[in-house]
Amino acid sequence: MTRLVGDVVGAKRAANYGYKAKP
Repeated sequence: MTRLVGDVVGAKRAANYGYKAKP
């Protein structure tokens, strides 16, 4: 897995969580 893929997945997950995981 590339870091780009993980970044995209993380961004999509953050959007699903309502960016609550981001400080």
